[in-house]
Amino acid sequence: SRYRRLIFPPDSRIRVNTTLAAHTFPFSASVKLSTGCSGTLISRQHVLTSAHCVHNGKSYLQRTSALRVGFLKRSGKVRWVEVRFVRIPQAWTRVQHVRNDFSVLELQQTHKRDYFNLAVATKAGSRLQVHFSSFPGDKRSNTLWYAHCNAQILTDSIISRCDASRGSSGAGVYTKYRRVNNEDRRALIGILSGSGSATNSKGRIRKFNAATRITENISRQICVWTGFSPN
Repeated sequence: SRYRRLIFPPDSRIRVNTTLAAHTFPFSASVKLSTGCSGTLISRQHVLTSAHCVHNGKSYLQRTSALRVGFLKRSGKVRWVEVRFVRIPQAWTRVQHVRNDFSVLELQQTHKRDYFNLAVATKAGSRLQVHFSSFPGDKRSNTLWYAHCNAQILTDSIISRCDASRGSSGAGVYTKYRRVNNEDRRALIGILSGSGSATNSKGRIRKFNAATRITENISRQICVWTGFSPN
């Protein structure tokens, strides 16, 4: 299926220590959805994830009243928080394309964790290193795993051979950049969506994992949903 995620041997994912690193940014911004996906905090009350994690194109996978967002605790258990609103693009109900595969959940209550700012990745065709942390379905339940690799920026998507599996969908894909004062910053540039394949110049089929690229339009839409002004 399109939403299958791929592992490219050897599996290079790294487990994030539950009691320490998982509670420091950027790992602490990773959350779990009751539908089995991952998500990322983008405000004190909003979570960014994939549209297909909450809606199949025809109907919602869970009623909003039943949907929960899980925060990993130091004990290894998850604290579940209720959701007030679910936002998906209208286009998702017409075309289930990677460019429409994003969603924002508004939580019933605020949290105190650090969260990501959105950014529009550099122009299509360029390459950069990307990172994400998620709750993959092929690993022990309620464990957070980190992956990073080089990726290519396309018009609507970000493709890479970062390892991911079912459960990683909806994870925020970010990149690092250095400010003038040599301080490292991270910015969210995509949402892990699924996998695909393409034929390269030598005629070989290459498989990859794909993320929805945060474009200017998507950034504006998310800002409308969250009530924030775009940067």
